[in-house]
Amino acid sequence: MADALSHTLSARLRLERNGTDVAYREYVETDEEHTQHSYQRISLANSMTSPQVVDLQGITTADSLFLYTTRGILVGVNTNTMLLPVSSGGALMVTGSITSVYLQNLSSTYTASVELALTD
Repeated sequence: MADALSHTLSARLRLERNGTDVAYREYVETDEEHTQHSYQRISLANSMTSPQVVDLQGITTADSLFLYTTRGILVGVNTNTMLLPVSSGGALMVTGSITSVYLQNLSSTYTASVELALTD
């Protein structure tokens, strides 16, 4: 019998001023089943001159991506020409049809550690 794999995506934004909520938004997707997932830690060298493509570890098309980084990086989803900046200690969550991921370290001094989780 195959493993029953599932995931739930959620994100919450709470803005507060003087102890009072200014804005509160929450995104919670219902539990979804998936057949494959990939979780990896990637070390990006300093002084990268161009983005590197990430091995998706057997996933042809992912439907969700979660990324956390220790340093400022650039991230491309399905393209290496339109890159999104993610700051130090930042995270990125993407849903949709994901066929490739590109990463580039912005630091000329330090390596960047990136945690990347994908589900199909």
